[in-house]
Formats: sequence, structure tokens, C-alpha cells
Amino acid sequence: MKNTPFQVLKSVSFRRFAALAIYIGILAGSSIPGHSIPSIFKFTPDKLIHCLEYFIFGFLLIRWIVVEFKTSFPYQVLIALVLGSMAAMFDELYQHLTPGRTPDAWDWCLDFVGLILSIVVFRLFQNKLG
Repeated sequence: MKNTPFQVLKSVSFRRFAALAIYIGILAGSSIPGHSIPSIFKFTPDKLIHCLEYFIFGFLLIRWIVVEFKTSFPYQVLIALVLGSMAAMFDELYQHLTPGRTPDAWDWCLDFVGLILSIVVFRLFQNKLG
């Protein structure tokens, strides 16, 4: 039996792929040398970008974890926060290897804020959708 596109979007495999793809995109952005960052990003608050990208990553991460790990929601949140914060820490450390970029503890903190906000928003939508 062939899956419909809607069934594919709700599958565990697609949810896992979506979270991983966003994270790879974040790492790709961190690979851009400091002097080569597109000018459009030079006029945006750097901290806002960190929070936004980890909000998106966190939303996809918790969306995947909820269906992958059949346990209580608080444990799922813990898994998402640990994985997400470790990913953010790796991202910051990875920037140390990129010319013109430096790791920043405040960036990591705002990445974590983005993760927390995404979980709150996910929970609100989850409750509204049943």
C-alpha cells in the first residue's frame, strides 16, 4: 500500500530527516567565514538569528522525539533539551574552526532559549490539535 504525502509528512522517518536537515543547514551557515557572511545578515541582530534557527530546529526535534520515544512528555522534553543543547554547543565549537568566526557562550544561551520556546509552542499546538 502506497503512503499518501500527508502520511509521509507524519512518519517518524520524515520527522527525523527534517530535524537533521535543519541542523545540517545550521552547520552549513556556521561554515561561512566571518568575512564572507552575506550583507543581509550583517544588518540583523545576530542573537535573534541564533534564537530563530534553534526555535525551528527545536520544534522539529521535539516533533520527532514525541513519536520516536514512547515515554512521558517531561522525559521527551529532557531528551530534546539535552540533544538540542549539545547540538548548539557543537555548533559554537565548530565556529572556532571557521576563519573569522568565534564561539560565543551567549549565542549558546540564546540557542537554548530558542529550544525552550519551540517546545512551549509545540505543546500549545499539540494541546489544540488533540
